[in-house]
Amino acid sequence: MEGLIVVAVIVWFVIAIIVGNFGKTRTIGFAGAFFASLFLSPILAMLFVLASEKGTPRKAWKGWKYIGYFFLIYFLLNIITTSIILVKENKEKTKESFTNTTYNPY
Repeated sequence: MEGLIVVAVIVWFVIAIIVGNFGKTRTIGFAGAFFASLFLSPILAMLFVLASEKGTPRKAWKGWKYIGYFFLIYFLLNIITTSIILVKENKEKTKESFTNTTYNPY
């Protein structure tokens, strides 16, 4: 069950990145589209992107792009490593529960 949740979160992030890339060419920009799809819904954010005007978003400091990518990669790696640790712990617990049980027919 935890694996399914982790996969769903990763898919949500990937879809948020895709919607953010669509927003790059609109006035909403990558950050607006990405965070709207991350916190609201990718479908709703895509509607926001399509409703915004075509054009370049306002000029911002170029370094924010790299900081955003850094944090995005950091959070994705954090989710993946946490899920790997949880799966390993779950496997160890199930092994212990099977080895510690004794058969008592009465």
